[in-house]
Amino acid sequence: MHTLDVGWWPIDWKNIGQSSSSQRTRDLSSLIQTVVNRGDWQSGNAMALFISGNGTRTAESYDGSSTDAPKLVITYSANGEVEPEPVPEPPLACNDIENITGSIDGVEPESISHLPVVTDANGNLYRLTESTKSDGNNPRMMKSTNNGKSWNEVDKSNRPDIRDLEGVYQTTDGTTIYYSINTGKRTWFVSFNMSAANSEKDKWNQEEEVADDYAKSSVQYSSLAKLENGDFWIFYSFVENDKQQIAYKRRIGENDYSSEKRLDGSDKSWTGPRALSVGNTVYVFYKDEDTDRLMMKTIFENGNRSDSVRLDNNNTSKVRVPHIHPQAYELNGEKIISIAYADRNDQLIQVNITDNKAGDNVPLTSQDVLQNPEIVRNEGTVATIAKTSDALYYAWTDDNTGDILYRKQDIASGSFSNTEIFWDSGTNIAWYLYCSVKIRNECPTLACSFDVGPHEDDVGDIIYLEKSL
Repeated sequence: MHTLDVGWWPIDWKNIGQSSSSQRTRDLSSLIQTVVNRGDWQSGNAMALFISGNGTRTAESYDGSSTDAPKLVITYSANGEVEPEPVPEPPLACNDIENITGSIDGVEPESISHLPVVTDANGNLYRLTESTKSDGNNPRMMKSTNNGKSWNEVDKSNRPDIRDLEGVYQTTDGTTIYYSINTGKRTWFVSFNMSAANSEKDKWNQEEEVADDYAKSSVQYSSLAKLENGDFWIFYSFVENDKQQIAYKRRIGENDYSSEKRLDGSDKSWTGPRALSVGNTVYVFYKDEDTDRLMMKTIFENGNRSDSVRLDNNNTSKVRVPHIHPQAYELNGEKIISIAYADRNDQLIQVNITDNKAGDNVPLTSQDVLQNPEIVRNEGTVATIAKTSDALYYAWTDDNTGDILYRKQDIASGSFSNTEIFWDSGTNIAWYLYCSVKIRNECPTLACSFDVGPHEDDVGDIIYLEKSL
């Protein structure tokens, strides 16, 4: 770093001020070069220009060689007015934004789960998949930095040691994604920091065993919900005395869990837990497999539970998980929970819950919704809900065509749109459908991942599709 003396060169701006804007720029550049050539500034003297008048100047700092620095731009006006900045081109209308298709490497967990794509504050996308059998059948975190066009695994060296993912449930809080993972005999709790985290970005965190030694387990589902106070409720399925059961534990801190409790009586079969927290209250949705009824139970912050509430009007379909994950929103000061399920005719039905009471059962479809026909023990309804601040989007796979269809529900009015096609399957069928809503170019887009098969532990063919709404 050299400290240079500053000398002053008087400059007559008369001719420059009377010329056109473009000519002024050229004249000024020439004049500065003339002054530089006249001054012995390289041997210790520096040049300073004193410009009198109204105007603006812009320049950027540089990092590295000064020869790569941006040019100083001086805009000068002889009449004292600053020339206006150029007007940028208006942004594209939402319906003109390019739809994006990508491919996510990996295998889907065997059972119908809840794994929507997550967008962090930096605009990066994340989606959990399972590695192939030859690669360990581990959880792997796939990330996209270009709106889903391409995906790459992050933090591969720290993959959780869990093997053979069966049922996986996801929730997100701030910069962290949390998972409950059932592997048939065991249930795990893991978490992952996204790129917007303050430290340890794109990194796997906790890996804790919640429950084990269910050797006869054949209903491979799990779910979790995070409370405002930082605790988690984690739910999992197993078989006991030939009855399907749902148990749960409360996670109080790192590797610190309450004793195991049963969600309902042991005289019946209960399956398919789907949990949602609102504040410090947890709502659990599950199926009475003896009667094909959709039930809900509330667990309060102190651990007390409500009586079971029946939600369906006319029984559910025969599959073990006819219902999907719930969503919550607030309207006119009331907290409302929405869920959808396949009824006994395999049509998708929507129902709202307010103050622990079920509202009307509203048909969303006139055709059958797809029930997973291949995974015999763990079949479920192929449908999902995505939410924005003012709308819910119900998406499902049509059993007749294999297409992905969706309908929008306006939160303020409660009204539903007509059915739209999200993806035309051609000769394929969309299974393992999970959707979320992300904002791109200030426009909401429906971001869905789905699998078109074959559905085996060693085959991965997960499609990502993003479509402006």
